[in-house]
Amino acid sequence: EAEAVPALLEPRLALLAEPSTERVLVLSVLGDAWHRLGDHARAFECYRASKAAFATFHAADAANRLTHT
Repeated sequence: EAEAVPALLEPRLALLAEPSTERVLVLSVLGDAWHRLGDHARAFECYRASKAAFATFHAADAANRLTHT
């Protein structure tokens, strides 16, 4: 259930300082849990951080594929 998710994932998130696919996933699942619990501000922050980690993690690959610029 959503109530258990923050207690399970926040300690793991604390160990994931660098952008990674795992950090993106953990933040996204935390966002879903906070949303289901009605804490929309926390959910938004998790989603924002997840998207930022995704962009950072994939920035080099994206830059290499943008050949038309």
